[in-house]
Amino acid sequence: MRRSILIFILLISSVLTLSAVTHIYSGANTYSSNILYTWDGKHLYSGSNAYASSIIATFVGKHLFSARNNYSSDILCTVNGPIPVIFFTVL
Repeated sequence: MRRSILIFILLISSVLTLSAVTHIYSGANTYSSNILYTWDGKHLYSGSNAYASSIIATFVGKHLFSARNNYSSDILCTVNGPIPVIFFTVL
């Protein structure tokens, strides 16, 4: 889950102004078989498809929630202020 949070923060920092669906790939190639995650601006999905059953995180306002629920008990982290650009390597 920590890996997903880091990927989510990177996504948010790099695509806040984009409205298109964004994919995160494993490795150096952008083959559809290499898609790890899909971001649509609100949800982070596992894999290449944006199915409700594959939601692993939801961003609403300043909170990152686990899965698709917006319950306060499901808050993974809270963002206060601008999100900094974070560079890291996913192992």
